Amino acid sequence: MLKGLQGIGAGLFLIGLCCVILLLSDWHRRQGPPPEKRTVSIFLFSDRDLLEESAQGCIDRLTARGLRPGRELILRRYSANADMSMANSVAKTIAESDSAMVITFSTPALQVMAAANRHRKMPHLFGTVTDPFQSGVGLSRANPAARPAWLAGIGTFQPVKEVFHLARQIRPELRRVGVVWCTSETCSEACTVLAREVCEELGITLVEMPVVTSSEITDATRALLARNVEAIWIGGDNIVELATPGIIEMALQAGIPVFANAPIHAENGALLGLGADYYQVGAAVGDLAADVLEGRAPASIPVDNVVPERLFVNTAILPRLRDNWTIPAPLLASAAYVISATNTGAATPRTTTDAAIARRVGIFYYGPDPMIDRGIEGYKQGLADEGFVEGKNIEFLIRHAQGDASQIPQIARQFDEADLDVITPMTTPCLMAALGAVRKTPVVFTLVYDPVGAGAGADFTNHLPGVTGIGSFPPLADTVAIMTNLLPAAKKIGTIYNPSEANSSKAVKRVAAMLKECGMDLEMVTVASSAELHTAALALVQRGCEAIWITGDNTAVAGFAAIHAVARDARIPLISNDLDMINEGATVAVGFNPWHSGEAAARLTARVLRGESPDFIPFQQVSVKKVAVNEADLQRLRLTMPTQTTPNAPVSRTRLLVAPTTAAAYGLDLPPAVLNRAERVEAP
Repeated sequence: MLKGLQGIGAGLFLIGLCCVILLLSDWHRRQGPPPEKRTVSIFLFSDRDLLEESAQGCIDRLTARGLRPGRELILRRYSANADMSMANSVAKTIAESDSAMVITFSTPALQVMAAANRHRKMPHLFGTVTDPFQSGVGLSRANPAARPAWLAGIGTFQPVKEVFHLARQIRPELRRVGVVWCTSETCSEACTVLAREVCEELGITLVEMPVVTSSEITDATRALLARNVEAIWIGGDNIVELATPGIIEMALQAGIPVFANAPIHAENGALLGLGADYYQVGAAVGDLAADVLEGRAPASIPVDNVVPERLFVNTAILPRLRDNWTIPAPLLASAAYVISATNTGAATPRTTTDAAIARRVGIFYYGPDPMIDRGIEGYKQGLADEGFVEGKNIEFLIRHAQGDASQIPQIARQFDEADLDVITPMTTPCLMAALGAVRKTPVVFTLVYDPVGAGAGADFTNHLPGVTGIGSFPPLADTVAIMTNLLPAAKKIGTIYNPSEANSSKAVKRVAAMLKECGMDLEMVTVASSAELHTAALALVQRGCEAIWITGDNTAVAGFAAIHAVARDARIPLISNDLDMINEGATVAVGFNPWHSGEAAARLTARVLRGESPDFIPFQQVSVKKVAVNEADLQRLRLTMPTQTTPNAPVSRTRLLVAPTTAAAYGLDLPPAVLNRAERVEAP
């Protein structure tokens, strides 16, 4: 019996031991559930190398601080692929997600995320931003406490002055440097302003080629090379950065070097790259993000300028250069990385030019449009002719609404608070927004069809106070003459327009009356957004329209490709009052030269800058007519461009063919057959 009791005791002991082991093995679970993983979103404007370096530095630093992706954190990465519409969509997605924090790299990502996050107010950290105080997100250099409480980060202003000084050190004879920069990029504008300043100090002429979209960069680079620049500089520009390898190759083919404010470009063939170590910039942001995740208030974090500087030099390209560029030994010794033929690595904060620039002018417009670019060129040249030279005594602040009409009033209000001397809205929607939002600043408009119809006054003399400008109504009579002669047997022409645009409504009414006199009807379909254009164009075809005409309606121009696709498939001609639409598939374009309209507005602006009140300056009508034809499309449609008008045409002008000079001015690549028989057509 004793043995039986001993056996029972041993069994109980073993059972107890097992229980203890099980309890110990499950002890961590009995301490409560593990902390919930927090979601962090990292948002890059594009996949360019330096942004990827920043993101990796940030992630590595978070990991080192014990916030490991996949363990303590759920990490989501987003890239907008350098597309602003996609960037806005990404920002909205993040703002509506369960993210506990968002970290943005690049100025555009900061801007769109700050706008999308203004209601949710999720903690937002930023980095790889040239000048956060100029990004329009509510930060003030003069008053650091006046800021969104949920927003913090660091600025990394490019060492622009230093890189120009290095270039001059390498080649003391350097006198002309070219730059391509995107006018919609505040970071690029900030760098360019500083480049103008340092070039003036060094006696260097800075030859600028502003662009709006990446598609313009190649032509802009060719234009720089044609103007005999001795080197090309690339600053902090998200759009231009993506095209840097192509710019470098074009420059090297011409025998001139590129120097940049991103060290990594030396690996692509730039002579030197002086800038920040963006991995370390990202690591600094990662530290701030970890602090906030651990409880620190974003508002307690000062927005500092952080530039861990590094220099890359590429000596391998020296034999390809036409001029003598000699890199001193001390400079080579200071480089973090030297690329040679045998081996295939704090910046001065932005200084204002207000002392040198006496006037500041703001220009804003509906969305990217080559016509606007040329209007701005004419405007700047006209002001230069009046003695207001960019970079010396005038500065331009240029913005556009990315084709989103809802953004236009906000830009107008921001400009009115920006201590500008003149605001110049280009396009009718921008003028209308300025009339409603601008209260303190003189307004001089241009590239507007009908300022009276837009509400700027009763007529060109009796207009609202504080406003003057240039009306540029399109040559509608000539447009109708072309339509009636190109399609003499046609009975119905179709058009699409946004009725909220006063310019379009007036043009459509006039053309409808003109066509009626010629025995034709104008079939009209209205739209509220570019998304409706394809359906609207299909409706016109289904209603038997024998051609589609599009006036300078901003909504229709923004989505012109959709209209062109329908017209092409239906094999009917597409006629536009925007000359640049000839490159987007229009069969014929009849419009006004925006350069002249911009130049005319500059003369009025100069009068205002000299102290004259716009209240007493009458509006002016300036519309220098130009015509462009798409010979290939005419042949495809088996149509012949008329050499004279028919008897029933509303005007008797003849020879409506594009001139060679006009083609060159607008960058048109027309067949020799057109150019050989072309005749210049001037304004009536």
